[in-house]
Amino acid sequence: MRIAFLQKYPFPYFGVMALSASLPPEVEREVFIGDLERDAAASAAAFRPDVLALPVMSLEYAWMLEQARRVKALHPSVTVVAGYIHATACPEMVAEEGIDAVCVGEGDRSFPRFLAALRAGGKPEPLPGFWVKRRGEIVRGGEPEPILDLDSLPEEDRDLYYRKYPSLRDERLKHFMASRGCPFDCAFCCHQVYSRLYRGKGRYVRRKSPERVIAEIAGVKKRYGLSSLCFLDDVFIMDVGWLKRFTDLYRREIGLPYFCAITPPNFTPEIARLLKESGCHTVNFGVETASERKRFEVLNKRVTNEEMLAAARLIKEQGMKLQTTVMFGLPFETVDEAFENIRFNLRLGADFLASNVLLPFPKTAIEESARKAGILDPDYLRSPAYRGIHLNSVFRFPGIETIERVQKISHLAMRFPALLPLFRRLVRVRSKRLFFLIYVLSSLWRYKSEKPISWAEAAKVFWRARKNYLRYLSGSPGREKGIPRAEEPGQGR
Repeated sequence: MRIAFLQKYPFPYFGVMALSASLPPEVEREVFIGDLERDAAASAAAFRPDVLALPVMSLEYAWMLEQARRVKALHPSVTVVAGYIHATACPEMVAEEGIDAVCVGEGDRSFPRFLAALRAGGKPEPLPGFWVKRRGEIVRGGEPEPILDLDSLPEEDRDLYYRKYPSLRDERLKHFMASRGCPFDCAFCCHQVYSRLYRGKGRYVRRKSPERVIAEIAGVKKRYGLSSLCFLDDVFIMDVGWLKRFTDLYRREIGLPYFCAITPPNFTPEIARLLKESGCHTVNFGVETASERKRFEVLNKRVTNEEMLAAARLIKEQGMKLQTTVMFGLPFETVDEAFENIRFNLRLGADFLASNVLLPFPKTAIEESARKAGILDPDYLRSPAYRGIHLNSVFRFPGIETIERVQKISHLAMRFPALLPLFRRLVRVRSKRLFFLIYVLSSLWRYKSEKPISWAEAAKVFWRARKNYLRYLSGSPGREKGIPRAEEPGQGR
């Protein structure tokens, strides 16, 4: 049996690596990355796979459907299975042309069972965790079960990517995950979907043992080389006992600088000290918005400004850098509020600001509230504006286009706060290309600075994403045809 994984963005997906690792060795598998292939669909079809596996993120939805239909046209016998975040939130996507089945939730156990049944019976079976399409009808399998013991899973199959794309293998900064799940219920996050799916089925937040994490890092260091790490966990640490054991092992066996994310309410002087002792160089937490009221009422992120300021002080006292994340363009945000996001991060003493435009994800509370408010088109998933969290908003309310420009200059404003009055005048200029160029160059600068890597390594990361940048610059100005977005006169003064 042959499996082709097809994705859009040029980095290893942990879900894909986990699924590949779960497959028996006799199953041939290859990954095809849209941004790194001349024609990903044609390349995948030429592989003649029995199954085309699509790890669908919502931002890739329209692109994935196009690729599925193209592969089907070139290789009609292939069974197309969608999975990952979007498919879990919207399993009804199985009704789309070109999709034969949807894997809901974590597929480490269910996907190999599905493939075994397909090999035996020749057609998709509605096993637990799967929705399938039969003769035009949707058949829903049983509820999926979470993987409670992460140490019981095989190590992620990085070689799937590294043997095909040497540029990914040769990166000196590599990413790891020590856990699955998040303890919070933020209105904008896909964890709302997963936590509902697994409610009553055991712990949603699960963590690998420190020994397992260290073994994985040591193996990657030996096989592929690395000079620094980034942990992609939503919250890297909440268990002090786990961190103490990790610190002891990491310092002794790895000894490389790393980046991780924390949550301010649970951040203590002891955790800050242990992170520093273990080698952490930069700590991230999500600010999302400077407005504490909106953070609570709109985003359901129950972290106070004072808790953030206290966490920032602890990080700085230990000599670590602080990276914060902010989402511009909350429903009915004003330009003044957008600039207040920058000012609050200056108060925090943030060294790096990772700024995004808020995009809704399906089945989340923020999507529902935006629909009810009438600022979100029902078919936003297919909108040409729904491309990336660093590009356009799909909300429609007065001032949003100016706020998009504030987001593009936010990192530069953090580096040169004395120029804030100038930036307030600059965002009046309606030039998509100018502000995107500012954003890309300042993000390249930020990325290189916040990760201990060279300019050449940082440039390679951005070069791999050039297709997305060029599509954005050559495409429409971010409006759906026939759906103008209101812009108040005088915004940005």
